[in-house]
Parts: sequence; C-alpha cells; structure tokens
Amino acid sequence: MRAALVIAMVWTTACGGDDGSGFGLGNVDIEDVPEAIQAAFCHHYVECGFFADEAACRATNFGFKLQLDPSLVAAIKAGKVKYDGRILGDCYEAFGDQSCDRTDLDGRVLAVDCQGALTGTVDAGGACAIDAECVSQMCDVPQCPDACCQGTCVGGVAPGPGRGIGEACEMTSECAVGGWCDPTTSLCAALEPAASSCSSDAECDYGLGCAGTTGMRTCKVLPVLGEACPDSACRDDGTFCEPTAKVCTRLGLPGDACSTTARCSFFYACDQATMVCVTGPRLGDACSNTSPCFDFQTYCKAGTCAALEAKGAACTDDSDCASDLCDPATNVCSEEPICF
Repeated sequence: MRAALVIAMVWTTACGGDDGSGFGLGNVDIEDVPEAIQAAFCHHYVECGFFADEAACRATNFGFKLQLDPSLVAAIKAGKVKYDGRILGDCYEAFGDQSCDRTDLDGRVLAVDCQGALTGTVDAGGACAIDAECVSQMCDVPQCPDACCQGTCVGGVAPGPGRGIGEACEMTSECAVGGWCDPTTSLCAALEPAASSCSSDAECDYGLGCAGTTGMRTCKVLPVLGEACPDSACRDDGTFCEPTAKVCTRLGLPGDACSTTARCSFFYACDQATMVCVTGPRLGDACSNTSPCFDFQTYCKAGTCAALEAKGAACTDDSDCASDLCDPATNVCSEEPICF
C-alpha cells in the first residue's frame, strides 16, 4: 500500500493548534508542498527552542526527505484525486503554530480538519495504485513483480473527523477529541482524569501528563521551565528535567554549555572536548552511523558527508539518493515510478 507520505505526514505526526502567531502559507500549490512542510516544521521548532532561528533550521538535515510522491501529483493532474491547497495551507499553518505544551489540547490535536486536502474519486472495488485515489483513502495493493501494482479501493466512505469511544483504532490520532487508542483493546477510550493510573501521556486528559515512579505513574499537571521536576518529566517541548538539580531546563543550542546532565537540542551534539553544544558533521567532514551529517540534503558516504546523489549516480541505499530511490537492480539513483 503506497501512501502520499509528504501530505499524510501532517495527520500522522503533527499535532497542534493556533496560538495567534500564524506565519501564513496561504494556498499551497501541490509542487510547493515540500517547502510548506519545511516552513511549518521550522516555525514550530524555533518557537519551541530547538533552533535559534528559521535559517538555522532550514539548513539542517531533519532525518527524513522532503519530497512529493510523483504518483500523487500525476493522479491529481489526471483528476483521480482532488487537491485543495487552501486546506493544506491551513493545516500546515496549524502545525507550525502548535503549542509547545505537549499536554494541552492545542498541543495534541490539530485545530483544523486536514482531511479535505486530498479527496479520492474511486469508490469501493475500483482500481487504484495509491491510497489517495480512493474515497476511503485505503488502496489494497497486492505484491507483484511489476514497478506499478494495481490494487482495489477498500470501503466507500471518506475518513471522518475521528472515531468515537468504543470504536476500533490502531493509533490515537484516529480517535476523536477526548479519546485515545487503548493498545490492549484496540478501541478508542475516554481520556483519564487527574490521579488516574497511566502508562503514557496519550491516555491522560488534556492539560495532564503521565508521570511518577515506575509502576505507579498517574495523570498529573507537569512542571514548566524553571519549576522542580521530581518525577523527571517536564511539560513543554524544548525543555528537559535536569537530573542533578531536578529542575525543568531549556535544551542547549550551539555555544551553550553541556555535560552528562545538561543536554543539547535534539538536532545538536555535546562536544566532549569543549563541553559545548555544536552542530554535527558538515559537508566534507568525517561522519559515522553515530555521528550523522548535519547539513540539509547530505548523507554519510564512505565516512565523509556528501551531497545526496542525483539521478543516475551509484548508490547502495534509498537514503543515498535525492529521489529517495536506489534501484536494486542497477544500484543507481532512480525516479519513483508513476503509478495511478
């Protein structure tokens, strides 16, 4: 089952709301979606203190590719998928403006409905190659030796705003506001109130996180920057519980002091020689699996950071290629086949 990852990323990984500081994407052309994703991520990352500014963020390797599925673009142009760039722009704006409070409603649920950005036109039982073509957004594609395998649309009902309490689910993002996906039952369950036992933040009511000693964790209000964190948990993205002082502390940026207890932002490393936060290896620097390349559009090639390979260049893995596809038959970077 092929998914339009670059758009689906919003409703599988994003959560958030509008804090009034919208950065304004407007109507997003389908070809501009990768840039819109980067803009949304960077706006949020800067707001939460992971980067000093958006320029630094845009120069950084996120660890995933920002690119379009060519099959999705072709299906939109052929009319098999309807695309609304205004809805997608609103969706990414909501993601970029999301609250840094991981427990808040606005930090866990998108304030806008993103589903209408892609609308499939193929009903149940119709031929499809990608999920987006189907009214249900579910295309069952069997394995086959061909580059493009045709499948069948499963279901004829468009995805709703969220599943109710007691309905089947696979992940919490599928449940409506006020619910979470209980992995023991695979059903949406009501969020738990304060003082309830818990094993993850997802099951606690809005404004609460899951914290406490192992086996005795409960839903409770979490501390913010500068407050004591006896349970080793802090509320906001960009902060952590400093283990010695047990105080919520901001993650370090390049030049900030670091140690075994003072942590750097997730995108930076603590230089053990100088004990300050630094960027990772840059283009041309030595790199390894444990020290990945920092610059946008680079990868670790034979121990040295190099630019991602263009179409036709030799490769050993999809991650080597700007197209994110290393043809296993030829070991060269190739374009994703267009299937719809």
